[in-house]
Order: sequence, then structure tokens, then C-alpha cells
Amino acid sequence: MATYSGKQFKAAVGLHTSNFGVATVGGTMYYMRLDEFNDIDFSAGYSTEVMERTGQRVIRPTDHNTAHAAANAAGGEYTWSWSNYVPENEALFHALITSVAENSAPDATEAITGAAATNTYDNGSSNSFDLALQLISPDADKGRYMYSAIVQEMNLSWDAGTNGGKLTTSGSMYSGFRPIIYDNSGITVNATSVASGGWNLDLFQMDAITIGGNAVVCKAFNVNISNPAKRVGYAALTEASPGSTSTVFGQPEEYMRGGLIDVTGSITVKMDDNSIGLLDNWLRGTSTAIVFGDHATIGSATCHIGIPTAKFTGFNKDYAADDGVFIELPFQGTADGSDSLINYRIT
Repeated sequence: MATYSGKQFKAAVGLHTSNFGVATVGGTMYYMRLDEFNDIDFSAGYSTEVMERTGQRVIRPTDHNTAHAAANAAGGEYTWSWSNYVPENEALFHALITSVAENSAPDATEAITGAAATNTYDNGSSNSFDLALQLISPDADKGRYMYSAIVQEMNLSWDAGTNGGKLTTSGSMYSGFRPIIYDNSGITVNATSVASGGWNLDLFQMDAITIGGNAVVCKAFNVNISNPAKRVGYAALTEASPGSTSTVFGQPEEYMRGGLIDVTGSITVKMDDNSIGLLDNWLRGTSTAIVFGDHATIGSATCHIGIPTAKFTGFNKDYAADDGVFIELPFQGTADGSDSLINYRIT
């Protein structure tokens, strides 16, 4: 009997090049080299209810009812999460941020605005925002395939004391389609295309960091984008390779993305003449522009994240640090109409 190490499991992610709702594997998949492997969370898709009934004092086997348990039944929701991932592949990183922000060119100038539309992803349609996830197991017939998945939340973080100041990400994917458990022995995944020296953008390259137009000394910055989706309806669809070709009942008719798009985060800066007055911005609810990047002009930057109308939600001083007093400023992005909630360029 085999014993497996968590280090033997692999995750690969890429744009889902088949039409929405079609399970066929295709397109370029990139290894996502994680520090810790997570399985798909099936709990919301296979919920169990106990129906206590009369006739005896103990629960019968038939009193357990598992939703969507039949081989040809679906109907649930499934998630997969990752944390502390240091991107080393630009194409993979762009696929992730494209999915959460619903913008197709993160290496150009992109923005989420107050006028962001409600979007639906219909079965059989083509879009640029759904992904495919393969979880590759050393036990070859226990691979996982999650398709028509979207990144519903993603965090970008830079911290001088973590991972050498490199961009570090965490997030979660969502799918309303039943993941396929299959034999992954014949699946070929493109090896991570790592540029010479690797690809990443570290904090120490960011020399255009301002709050309210004033330069600040930054020790940490993170921004979190939340843009959830919900499955709608129940359809009978044919499940193609790598699954069977049988009809599966209870698959989504479509996804709806119409809930709150929320941008939150925090920036930690040295307490000095340019930052100490920000206490008033928090106390008075004053809107403040935050820019984090390597160039003040977004079109000239390699990395630029702007929160034009941030509202601070705290003002937390750290007096214990050996490198001086620093202030953590948690914030929430706001926008009205065509104004930007967040704008960014990461290339």
C-alpha cells in the first residue's frame, strides 16, 4: 500500500479554452508551484442531511440523504483555494487576475469602475474569464479537473519581511460544475515557463508610492479584489473528456456575476510628516488616493496599482518595531459612476 507526501501533488491552471460548460481539456496549462497543496472543497456540492424518522430509536442508513450523490447528478457549488503563492509565471498570474477583475489585458492599463456591469456566462458561450484547474495526483486515477471556474477572490501582497518582498498571492476559485475525478496519467501539462531569473515584482522596486499625492516610506501593501459568481438553474449536459460522455443532470444554466465587487486592503508606512496627518482622513472619512508602483504614470509603469478614492477604515501604529514607528492604514476602495474603483497595470 502506497504512502504519499503532500509534495507529490501538483496544481496546474490555465484559461479554459473550450466553450463555457464544456469539460474538454485544452489550451496551455501552467504549473502553480505552491508551498502547500489543497484539494477541492466538495462540501457545498455534496451536503448530507439526516432525516430522523419514527419506528426505531437510532438513525437508519437510509435516513442519511446526500444531495447530488448519484453518478449522473450534479447541482452543487465547489471551491478551491490557494495561499502564499509567489508567482513566477507572468501568463499564469495574468490568467488569475483577468478572471477576478474581468479585464482581459492586465499588462495594459485596466480598471474596475463604479459602472461595472452585471455579467452572465451562458452555457456554450465563449469568454476570457473562466479557468481550468487540474490537480494531479501520484495515485493516477484520482486526479481532479475543475472547469468553467472563476477566481472569485484574490489578494496581492508585498511585504518587506515576507518572501523577500516579492509579490505574493492568495485566493479562491469557484465552479458550479461538478469536478471530474479521472485518470491523470495521460495528461500533459506545460511546464512552468519561467523567464530567465524568474518573473516577479518585489517591494524594493516600487519607488512611486504615494498617499494623497505625498511620497511615503512603505513596508507592506496588500489589496484584495472580491468579485463572486453564483450558478443559476439546472441543466442536463453531456460531460466530455476527461470525464465520461454521459449526461449529467443538475449542471448550471449559467453563472451570474451581479453582486458586490469589493476592493479592500492596507498599506503600512513610516510615521513621518507625510503620514501622521492621515489620522484626520480616517476620523473625518476623507477620501484619499493611494498609488503603489514603480512609476507614477500608469502607462509607463511595470507595476502600478491605484485606489483613487480610498476610505481608511483604521489607523494602527506599531511602536515596537526596531526600524521606527510605522502606521498600518486599512482601506476600502470606493467609486461612483465611471470613476475607477481600482486601476492597475502589472506586466
